[in-house]
Amino acid sequence: WNLIPVIPEANSSKSNNLPAIQYFKEFVSIQHLGLTISFNKLGEKAWRNYAESFISDLRMSTEDLLSLDRLENAYLTTVQPLMTLAKNQGFSSNWIYKSLR
Repeated sequence: WNLIPVIPEANSSKSNNLPAIQYFKEFVSIQHLGLTISFNKLGEKAWRNYAESFISDLRMSTEDLLSLDRLENAYLTTVQPLMTLAKNQGFSSNWIYKSLR
């Protein structure tokens, strides 16, 4: 359930908890930014290879990956059931990072 690299303090705080939904839009925005930058920097073949796991896991076309709205919808329909499954298996949900600074 660790999908995003974060600072060590946040990772320790999160432990085995599921993040609150408030982090979802920013997560998708960061993924979209990475996909868009890589699309603009890589050649078509290299980008398709790079994006293959997104295409497969999110069941999307390469063109849809570049649409923020479609990407958000795909993540929602893919991740939400997994979060529910994890919660049903005993993972705590709605974790929010509280910085000590």
